[in-house]
Amino acid sequence: FGSRCGFGSSPPPPRALLAMKAFIACALAAAALASVVAAEQPCCQEKCSKAGEQKYWSIAESLFDKPHCGECCMNPSEYSLYHFFEKNLTKSMEDNPCEVRGYPKYDSTVTHGFGLVSITLDLYNLPVEPVKVEEEVLKVAEPYCQGKCQKLGEQKYWSIAKSLVDKPHCGECCINPSKYSLYHVFEKNLTKSMEDNPCEVLGYPKYDSTVTHGFGLVSITLDLYNLPDEVAILV
Repeated sequence: FGSRCGFGSSPPPPRALLAMKAFIACALAAAALASVVAAEQPCCQEKCSKAGEQKYWSIAESLFDKPHCGECCMNPSEYSLYHFFEKNLTKSMEDNPCEVRGYPKYDSTVTHGFGLVSITLDLYNLPVEPVKVEEEVLKVAEPYCQGKCQKLGEQKYWSIAKSLVDKPHCGECCINPSKYSLYHVFEKNLTKSMEDNPCEVLGYPKYDSTVTHGFGLVSITLDLYNLPDEVAILV
């Protein structure tokens, strides 16, 4: 009676267990493969159109050590599943996370995995010319970001650092808080201000110049202020 219902039956032979493990391993390996989808334009550009889905992004290197930024639309409830395969997968605060992070050039659309465990994402490249942190002095008669930020959504930030000739400056600028993490990579001292004139409050009242760091999509314009003349002599 017990053997007919499966009770007391002997375990599968070792060969059967090995074959089963091999099958599972092959299935997992296949799920990790990526197939290039022929697409004339990105599949997940801008805001996600499907109800319940949100934008996610990830930056990683390809098989040829070429950095890519990928963005996709997925249901947040499936995040833990895909995060298992893609450790850098991050929920986006923007509709164009790759462009914001300096990857503006569309490369291709790929699908990772297969069947129920698959996800389609757009890959973006860095500009043809690598992003360089450059400084361009703007010829202006007055500060560019003086007082309260005028552009909707932007807030005032400041940073104190020394120039190439070891001269301390205070810089202030107006940026969208959603881009803070991008600019913070280049400027470690960048801090959100509680005032509209942070440099003056911090003891740097004298306007020096207006500069732009970076270029193109990854650039920021800020006003530089100096210490008072008598203090600057002592520094």
